[in-house]
This record gives sequence, C-alpha cells and structure tokens, in this order.
Amino acid sequence: MSVPEDHHFLPKFYLSRWIDPGIGELWEYSRPHDKVVVRRRSPKGTGKQKHLYSIIGEVEPELREQVEIRLMSPLDDRAARALDEMINTRARPQTKELRDGWARFVMSLLHRSPRRIAYLENLIRTYEIETTPEEEEAYEKLRAPNDPATLKRLFADGDASRISRSRAVLLRSLVDSETIGNVIVGMRWGAIQVNEPKHRLLTCDDPVLMSNGLNHDRSFIALPIAPDLMFIAANHSDVLQSFSDQKSAVFEASMNDAICLQADRLVLGQTNRCLRFVENRLQRGAPPNNGGLEGRYTWSAPIA
Repeated sequence: MSVPEDHHFLPKFYLSRWIDPGIGELWEYSRPHDKVVVRRRSPKGTGKQKHLYSIIGEVEPELREQVEIRLMSPLDDRAARALDEMINTRARPQTKELRDGWARFVMSLLHRSPRRIAYLENLIRTYEIETTPEEEEAYEKLRAPNDPATLKRLFADGDASRISRSRAVLLRSLVDSETIGNVIVGMRWGAIQVNEPKHRLLTCDDPVLMSNGLNHDRSFIALPIAPDLMFIAANHSDVLQSFSDQKSAVFEASMNDAICLQADRLVLGQTNRCLRFVENRLQRGAPPNNGGLEGRYTWSAPIA
C-alpha cells in the first residue's frame, strides 16, 4: 500500500465537482504576493499540504500518516457516496451510514484545513485543556510506550512530536464527536439550486459557513457542494426558507462573498472569470480570532 504524503484537506471527490468541462481542470485563485492570480489545477493538485496531519517522530510510514490513512481516507470515501446520492436525489441520504458519514465529513471540514490545524496546535501549546473520557480513550489507543500516561499530561509538557500526536488525538475526537454529529444529523437538510448563475458558486480552503453555535433557533451550516448547489442544514425550517427565498443572483453573490472572505489562502471555482471579485475579498476580512466561535468566522442567516 502506498502511504500518502500529500494530505488533501479538500478531497478530490469534492473538488471534482468544480471541474471546468472545457479544460478538464478547475480554477484556483490565490494571493502569493500582492495580487490574486488564477491558475488551472487538477483536483489532485490543489487543496493539499504535504504531511499536514503527520505524527512527527513515527518511523513507520503507516503510523506516521495514520490520521490520513485511518481517519480522513475512510471518511472521505463514505462522504463521496453520500454526496453522489444527495446530488442525484436532492434529498438526504436514505441510510444512517451515509447520513452519519456526511455529518462527519462536514465536521472534518471545520477542522482539517492548514489554518485550523495551526489553531489547534496553538491551543494545545498555550492553554491548559480539560480532557474528556472520550479523548483519553482515543489517546490510549495512540499512546507510545514512552509517552505520558494521560492526554492531559501530554498537552502540558509535549515537545514537537508529542504536540503532533496530541493534535492527532484532538482532531479525531472533534471529527468523531457523537454529540455534534447527532446535532447535524438531527437538523433539517436542504440543497439550494442556483439558477442562471453569473459566475457559479465558489468554494475555498475553509468552506463550511456556520452560525455562532448549533444549539439555537437560527443555527445553520452551509457548504457549497457543486458550482450550482449549496448544502444547507438548519434547526428550523424557517431558517432554510430564509435562504431559499432569496433571489438566485443575491444568493449566489452573498455566498461567494462569504466564501472569499472566510478563505485563508485558496478560492476555487469552475470559471476563471471571478478574478476581480476574489481580488477584492480574499484575505481582506478580519482574522477569525477577532470574534466568533472557537477561532472560526461565524455568520447570521441568511448571509446576504
């Protein structure tokens, strides 16, 4: 088995929805210096970072890359099947396996980007974290013989290799959180079609738009799942309705505006005609740690 060194925080199955049929690739917008540039990319060639989830100090490649192999890859396989079904039927998946798989995929997108990984590492280094029994159990499965006996102790005195191990445990516990997963599965799901789009929906390296918390009447999650389709989950039907009631052009523009402002380094689309739009927004927003929920941007419904 080949051991992946390139870790796709935006999986290929997800990005393939944005392929421009005229060129067989998608369009990547980035700001390497002062100006935004747009380049052709394959889904395999973008949305990735080498050794993003690697556990430093592990000699065996399969152990070093276990987050990618054991967590992200199986999760993405199930989410790909769920997305196919949702796009084909415009309804939530019929099986519990795929509903749970899609919820976990959405949770993973909240935490697997390079910016979020850096945030989690900083959290581990600078805060005394109270661990849960679930996190301690996950740590015990990953703990090396010479590691501290508990995850809490690991957080307190970890070096670079231990930081990466504790990050792996924390990432798994966030993605596998039964509490948050059940909340997402219990929400009302919908898919909003963009009719006669001007530029089509964009996505980015941090593509999940969400409210400040998921436990109130106006809670929602939004994720572009195709250039003309937005996944929305909300606790109440009137929140879903507030999005679908928008004129299609307004919905498209407001969602693309939010995606570009929330993006860290990459915006991706099916067309190369969004350069000025992205130029005016990418890396122009306030840093997410200036407010919001746990270092994330948050939005109100409807976003426009």
